[in-house]
Amino acid sequence: MDEEDQRSYGGYTEAPASESEVREKFEQKAFIEAEESTWKMVKDSENPEDLLFFLEQYPESPYAPPARLKLKQMERDKN
Repeated sequence: MDEEDQRSYGGYTEAPASESEVREKFEQKAFIEAEESTWKMVKDSENPEDLLFFLEQYPESPYAPPARLKLKQMERDKN
């Protein structure tokens, strides 16, 4: 970057994030927060439908394995 460009851009060494990049990061953060909030609401539930709902909404979640395990435990306890 030549001296004239540096005066125009100030201390930036790279272009500011585009609007779509900012929106994508915001949406990703919102998704993760929703996933965590939902898990906190259903993790202690005794209703299998709550866990099934979570797994339908967030099948790739890091909380999916414990949700599946809890469903199996509920099935075993029911028998």
